[in-house]
Amino acid sequence: MPRDESIVIELGPERPEIIDEEILPSVSTIFDAKNIFLFCEGKTEFNYFTGLKDDVKNSRIKIIPRFPDQERREGPDVLKLTEQVAESIDNNKVTVEIYGSKKSFDIEDLDEIKILFDCDKNFKMDAHGDTKYSKARDIRLPRNVEYFISNYSIEVWILCHFMKPLRRMKGAGLKRNIRLQTGWPRYKKNDPEIYIKVKDRIDDAKRNSLLLIDEKRQQGIVLHSEGSNPVTEIGLLIDSIEAMVI
Repeated sequence: MPRDESIVIELGPERPEIIDEEILPSVSTIFDAKNIFLFCEGKTEFNYFTGLKDDVKNSRIKIIPRFPDQERREGPDVLKLTEQVAESIDNNKVTVEIYGSKKSFDIEDLDEIKILFDCDKNFKMDAHGDTKYSKARDIRLPRNVEYFISNYSIEVWILCHFMKPLRRMKGAGLKRNIRLQTGWPRYKKNDPEIYIKVKDRIDDAKRNSLLLIDEKRQQGIVLHSEGSNPVTEIGLLIDSIEAMVI
């Protein structure tokens, strides 16, 4: 259960005070003792945010990856992520298997839930004019869930660490530009060290990603649409995480 936050405590620059093994709120601690549950589509996202979590030492970030279901030959997508979130909220618990190890996390009412997804396949219309994204947003969730897009994929965010993408790109083009900008002999998808390799440039990535967002908004382009390529909201997502560092 979350700790009792009913006592009003004045915030200040001092280090957090510990009473009876309880860290009291301060400007240096996470407020409301809430967790952030980040549901993401794949291993690159999982590896990047696992590195971020370890770097900022925020134990309250719970990263829930949806790896492809090999038996059913189903890949991850925003609809399956939203269905996973809905089931987790109903059960007040999320259970996920990560690299062969199962972990379960309780979800409290004050916890925040965020979904990170790519454009790839999520905006392709079916015979009825629906997309996986539109179907996902039609699911009625009993609490607020924030969606963050990286369009075309997380590689737009990786490229933003080194430059502001200037044109629409998909998989091969993004990987080629990442190699050109970094000098890496190759870009390895699902690289477990991807965060370590780019973390020193994270402020550049935030600036470049905000420029992309501002450009699309000035052009009247909806960010959560196929037409926003290239754009990424991962910088906004990271800002919301860093604002709650314990």
